[in-house]
Amino acid sequence: GVPVALALTGDPHNWHAWWWFSDVLALVAFVVFALFVSVPHAGRGIAAKKERETGRPAHRPASILLEGFKVKRMWLFGLGFCFLMFTSLSVLTWVPNYVQEIELSKMVAGGMDMAAAQAQAGVAGGSMASLGFAASIPMALVTAFLLGRFQTIKSRNVMVIIAALCAFFYIGAFLIPYEYLPYYLVLLGLESGWTSGVVWSMVPVTMPKRVTMPIGMAIIIFFQGISNLLCTPVVGYVIGEAQVWTNVAPLCAVTAVCGLVCWIIYVATKPPVFDEDEGRGAPSDDVEAFEGDGARA
Repeated sequence: GVPVALALTGDPHNWHAWWWFSDVLALVAFVVFALFVSVPHAGRGIAAKKERETGRPAHRPASILLEGFKVKRMWLFGLGFCFLMFTSLSVLTWVPNYVQEIELSKMVAGGMDMAAAQAQAGVAGGSMASLGFAASIPMALVTAFLLGRFQTIKSRNVMVIIAALCAFFYIGAFLIPYEYLPYYLVLLGLESGWTSGVVWSMVPVTMPKRVTMPIGMAIIIFFQGISNLLCTPVVGYVIGEAQVWTNVAPLCAVTAVCGLVCWIIYVATKPPVFDEDEGRGAPSDDVEAFEGDGARA
C-alpha cells in the first residue's frame, strides 16, 4: 500500500490512494469469484436423500440454525484464535511505525530534510512490514498441501497445537537487533500462513452438522473482529508516548499463553459425532466424515 500511495500521489500516507487501490483489487476478486465459484448442486445432499427415502421433509436449516451457537468447542476454539490474532497483530500492526521511527531518526541524524526523511521512512516501514505478509503466501500453499496429506482429527489437532506454539515467535519482534528484523518478519509471515490455513480448516471439523458450518465461520470472524478492534489501541497504550517498544513483548507472551491454553483444552475435549455419521454408531477419526454430495470436510 505504501509504495502504491507514493507512486500515485507522492504521499506514502495518502489514504485515498490506498482506498482506490483496494477497490481495484476488490473488483478483480469479484470477477474471479463470479467466473470460478459455483453454488452446490441442489438435491444431492444428505437432507435431500433422506427426503426421497422417507417421503417426509427433512429438518430445514432455519429450524436448526441456533444449534450452531450451542457448540461450546467452537466458542473455545474462537477464543483461542482471538488471543493468537491479538498476539500477531500486536507486532504486525505496529511494525511500520517501529521501522519508520528508527529510519526517520537515522535519516535526520544524517542531515536529511525532515519532509524527505518522513516520506522515505514511511516507504521503508511499509515495505519491511510487507515481508511478513509476502512470506505467508507460499506458506499458505504448503499448509494446504499438508492439510490434504494429513486428514485425521488427531493429525489436525497436532497442527493446531503447533500453530499455538508458533505464536510465541512474536514475543521477540521488538527485542532483537534491528538489522535482523527483516529476517524475523519473514519467519513471522511463515507462522501467519500456517496458522490461517489450520484455523479455517478446523471449522468444518468442529461443527457437528454441515448446515451449521457458516455459524462456525461467523464465530471465528466474530473473535477475529474483537482482536482487530482491541489490539491497536491496547498496544498503543502499552507502548506509550515514550515509545517503549519492549513493552510489547510481555503483552505478546500473556496473550500467546492464553491462546495456547484455550487450544489445549479444545484439543483435549472429545469432538462430537458428525450428524452424517450418527448411523455408524461411533465418531469417526477421519476428517472426511461427510458423504452424500462428495463434500470434503
